[in-house]
Amino acid sequence: MPLRHLSTKHPPSTFWCLAAASIAFGFAHAGEVEITLPAALERVTSTDRTVALADSEVRKAITERLRVGLRLKPSISVDAYAGIRGGRTRMEVETLPDLIRERRWIHSDSNSESIGLNLSQPILDLTVKPAQRQSELLSAISQWQLRQRLREVLFEVTALYIEVLRQTQLVEENKKTLTQTAEQVRFAEGRFAAQEVIESDVLQAKVSDEQARRAVMEAEVNRDLAMGRLAITLDYDPATRFSLAPLEPGKALPSGAAAAIEIARQRREEVRVAQIALLRTQAGSDEIKARYLPKVNLSAGADSSGGSDQDRGNGWSAGLSVNWPIWDRGQRQLDLKINGIQQKQDALRIENSLKVIAADVLDAWYAVDRQQRRIASLAAERKAAEENYRLQQGKYAAGLATALEVQTALRDQARVRIEYVAATYSLETALRDLQNVMAAYESPRIEAVLARLAAPRIPKPNAK
Repeated sequence: MPLRHLSTKHPPSTFWCLAAASIAFGFAHAGEVEITLPAALERVTSTDRTVALADSEVRKAITERLRVGLRLKPSISVDAYAGIRGGRTRMEVETLPDLIRERRWIHSDSNSESIGLNLSQPILDLTVKPAQRQSELLSAISQWQLRQRLREVLFEVTALYIEVLRQTQLVEENKKTLTQTAEQVRFAEGRFAAQEVIESDVLQAKVSDEQARRAVMEAEVNRDLAMGRLAITLDYDPATRFSLAPLEPGKALPSGAAAAIEIARQRREEVRVAQIALLRTQAGSDEIKARYLPKVNLSAGADSSGGSDQDRGNGWSAGLSVNWPIWDRGQRQLDLKINGIQQKQDALRIENSLKVIAADVLDAWYAVDRQQRRIASLAAERKAAEENYRLQQGKYAAGLATALEVQTALRDQARVRIEYVAATYSLETALRDLQNVMAAYESPRIEAVLARLAAPRIPKPNAK
């Protein structure tokens, strides 16, 4: 029947009811963004500001390395001058024909110009090589720090993604409990109406129902908060709603905690950064020594000058200069002493990094082990709690159990279901955290991102 023929006398057909419901559902979910974990990880590598800052540090270090290399390049400068000078002088002059002497002001003007070309070419500067070495090591440090920031950002997004999944599943579990408590209220009210139980049974059922309703509300708030944090991290509007794809199970553990610690010590960026920092400080010692050695510089110049009151002249000059600090008041020894202290500090930072990494891996390892054992225990407890609730319901219907026993069984079942879901997703986070502290999380993706970021920094060959 066409829509224009519908009226209160002719109710809409089932088809139109379903169509209206579909349209309403579409509007309600129009703002949802369907996304998978790989897509979220790919997006954050392009939108995260801290990754962009770390990449800019790499670019700055590369530029600094190029700047150091210019020290031994020649420099050319031009000096130019053009000016005019005027004045007046009071003088006695004789006037013709009477030869009378009188004082008058005599005005005079003159102009001059000059131009010069100067060339300076460093011949010997022993500080350049250690400075280049330091800049190369600084570039390596910035690249390792970029790699570390990428790994940390990828894990942060993964943890947020899992948290949204966890909170979404907790909402569903709490809704199941709310359905059961509502059924229990209706059942208690029916028995109370039949005068089989007292009003206290109904009140106890309503208490459990309100607790379940509040749990649903809190779970929904936590889910919305987790979605908002994920949206901000992925550079979406904070009010964006997500439809997340299921998560693939995490990878299995290494053969042992000791093996995991050894892998982490070899792969973690903090150790590499500390080791390179020590090498850079050692290169700084070489630069300090070279700073007090002779420097040789070749200079040459040519100039031309002239003016209204002088003939134009041309000239040139060339010279070789040597600068060698002879007496530095002990500054060299103090600089070397400070550098030596810095080297000891860098060595201590390496040792401290190794200890911190071992503690991180150990914490992550036993977090996985704890969650695995907890899930096994919770699975058995959940099965027992569900069976106990079913039995208590039957006994209550037969008048063999009290309302308190039924409500206790219902709360135990709800609690263990919530804990089981939370532990399941906590295990997935723990497995990925262990990979993260071992610097093995999303390694292929990190390499691909680094290659993509490095592409603009690589000079392109001349097109011929």
